[in-house]
Amino acid sequence: MNYRDNSHASAKPIGGLRNVIVTHKHMDHMGGMPALFIATIPLTIYASADTHAGLLEFMHVCFPEWPIHPEVQRITIAAGERHEIGGFTVTFFAVEHRVPTVAVRVDQGGTVLAFSADGLPTEGMIACARDADLFVCDALCAIRDGAAAAERARSLMHPVAREAAEMAVAAGAKALALTHLGRFANADNLRAEAQEIFPGPVTVADDCMTLRA
Repeated sequence: MNYRDNSHASAKPIGGLRNVIVTHKHMDHMGGMPALFIATIPLTIYASADTHAGLLEFMHVCFPEWPIHPEVQRITIAAGERHEIGGFTVTFFAVEHRVPTVAVRVDQGGTVLAFSADGLPTEGMIACARDADLFVCDALCAIRDGAAAAERARSLMHPVAREAAEMAVAAGAKALALTHLGRFANADNLRAEAQEIFPGPVTVADDCMTLRA
């Protein structure tokens, strides 16, 4: 695999999006949906029943005077299901978080992207990342950030960098990207901690970064 980090790639406009997967209903994962509801029609949203309910409630709070456009289609998904979405084969995996959450595996032509979403390190995350070209993991911080930070990650039900790297090794993933850093986390600590365990490329992702296999 020729792995490239195109850190300076420009952001793409959201108006061309037609399919969106929402892993769970926490604000930091669905907070951008009102902009999509306004910017792009038609739109198909793939999410669990719990997440769809959260989205509808959120939109009612944000824009109570605006009904959801009739060209917004809601597809209810569940862990263990596989869907063909926009030319990609997408498989959903159960993870353990504070609300119902799914990890997401995206396959096109044998190139695989795996996204952990939020949750404790579990076999579901490892299964999602099995032999993936890139495993994107929501690691909140590193053990190197201190005991209080690591305990905070555990209480919020997120992996730390070491656990993300261990899952990447167990899954046989080819590259690892760490994202979802807490405000108390240090990116250098996450990178160094993961590199101690995972032999492949490790990236600490940032806004508008593009990673290509």
